[in-house]
Amino acid sequence: MTRYLHLLIADIQILHADGAVSEPQQYCWFFAAVVASKQQADPFGMTIAIKKLDRLEGERRKSAMRSSVRCLGILLALCFAMGSVAIAHDLYPPDWRDSEGATFQHWTFSTDANPAAPEVERNSYGDPTATITVGDLGIGWVDVDIPSYGSMSGVWDLGISGTIDLYIPNRPTPGPYKDVWVQVTYLVEPFGQPEVNVVGAELICEPESQVVEELPGFGQWICSVSKWRIYPNPDSEIVQITAGGFGSVIDQIVVDTKCVPEPSALVSLLAGAVGMLISRRRRK
Repeated sequence: MTRYLHLLIADIQILHADGAVSEPQQYCWFFAAVVASKQQADPFGMTIAIKKLDRLEGERRKSAMRSSVRCLGILLALCFAMGSVAIAHDLYPPDWRDSEGATFQHWTFSTDANPAAPEVERNSYGDPTATITVGDLGIGWVDVDIPSYGSMSGVWDLGISGTIDLYIPNRPTPGPYKDVWVQVTYLVEPFGQPEVNVVGAELICEPESQVVEELPGFGQWICSVSKWRIYPNPDSEIVQITAGGFGSVIDQIVVDTKCVPEPSALVSLLAGAVGMLISRRRRK
């Protein structure tokens, strides 16, 4: 810690002397906020500190020397560690995926496109989209290696009450109900768990989750799945993801849907199968 602190002070002095940093006290403010937040167990204070430093770096990026990047790295190294290589988070695939009447869409947010199309999708009924609205204190789309995000990049920092609204086109044929599974990978501690809602649907079981990546001294990336059912089967779905009270950071979203056909159709299929079985027995 002492070594990092000496490097930090030296870099701030050099940057200030060279004119790359006009207000070195802002770096000191960040460091003080981080130390205070850790001493007082105040993760939200740390979040604000990180976001303020991100904005400062963004404003100075065009004019600052390369040393400013080193300064940023030293600051973050005081509290966080880099994670492993990013992977696709599809941890809860339903056993009916890719069956008749099913759709699949996976957003990894590899670009800042808004509305965003899924990077992977198998949906023959139309084009799924994600519309993102950034709330208070939200940074928006982030595609740089920030140690506070671990190995994740291409994430949406939604801020407080920010939203992602997913539109999923589906089979237009009427049916009794439709199952919808929603997986969301998000960062917790100090950020909050996002709220997931499928418009017009009911939750059919308790959500499940598992840790994707541990961030020493900061928090965890979590992949959570919620399972919904809509009566009757609509021709499209709206999935709403809303940031929590401390803001939410989203890395990936996976949505699977399955249309259940009318009972009459099932009866016809069953009757056909029985008829074929009887016919074969008579021939024997």
